[in-house]
Amino acid sequence: MFIEYYTPFIIRFDILGLLILGTNDFESINRSFGNIHDFIKEVLLYFIFITFIASLIGHCFRWIVRWFRLDIVIPFLKYSNRWHYFFTAEYLDSLSDLKKSSTVSFVMVDVLVNTVNTSIIYSGLAEDYFLSRTSEGLDRIIIKYPMKKEFTTDGDGDFIDIPGDYLSIPYSKIENINFRYMMIEQDMMAEQNNLAINDDLIIGLIDQGLE
Repeated sequence: MFIEYYTPFIIRFDILGLLILGTNDFESINRSFGNIHDFIKEVLLYFIFITFIASLIGHCFRWIVRWFRLDIVIPFLKYSNRWHYFFTAEYLDSLSDLKKSSTVSFVMVDVLVNTVNTSIIYSGLAEDYFLSRTSEGLDRIIIKYPMKKEFTTDGDGDFIDIPGDYLSIPYSKIENINFRYMMIEQDMMAEQNNLAINDDLIIGLIDQGLE
């Protein structure tokens, strides 16, 4: 339609039908593809409409799955790349554990990387990650506020701050990743509650002493 309206060229739907159907019945080809030519606006609107509806249904279904967390309990609804559940702490929701992703404040990672002469542990806040069609689905991870230390079997050594805010580590260099799910807010609330209880206890003891 655009080509015929704005250029001197004409689309020969009869030739297109001949190539697609591979028949010499020009009469049926002209009749069928002639209708497409005559109602090209309606045909395009129809395909646009069904494409929009299919996309809308897909997005709605995805929203329902994520909102009700169906992918956590139904295996075939999970993302094909499982790294999402580790980096977002949603992996905890599939376990019978006290920790849940809703209670996790942030995710820390310890990444073991082999170099030419030694092995290095990089530690920091898991800021982002990039997926790949290879390398087990992970291309690289981004660490915020990175630190490092040399790997030792006894765990000795102190971490050294790395200048810079972010560190990119390619997955091809990684030996393993340790995930730590931190619940700082919950710990702080527990400490505040303990302080409040202790204050009430002290005030109660003082009141009893005054009596």
